[in-house]
Amino acid sequence: MILQFDSDYRVADAIVARWLGMSRAADIRKTIERNRDELEDYGLLEQVAAPRGRGGREPATFFRLNPNQVLILAALSKARHAPQVRAALIQSMEASEALELPEDAEVNPIFAAPQHP
Repeated sequence: MILQFDSDYRVADAIVARWLGMSRAADIRKTIERNRDELEDYGLLEQVAAPRGRGGREPATFFRLNPNQVLILAALSKARHAPQVRAALIQSMEASEALELPEDAEVNPIFAAPQHP
């Protein structure tokens, strides 16, 4: 499920893990932590605490990722479905580039490439 917050689209890390073919959401979270700096170059890395239920355990922490961050994770991943996820993201980007925007149209900065020195 892809959620929209304001004008920013986000997807939960567990869904990305499932798309990639990972058996555990913890695996994608480890990849996110290892690559946090690069992912943050493409927007806020949104971390959310979710209650775990009645057991009184610590709340689980998960990430909500924007499309650019999903693409980075798919590019880094060797999971079995990673090539298909990359292809789907690229096709989606190509389709959105085909849209003709007026010259004065504002582009959401979350989808702009980061500026590197």
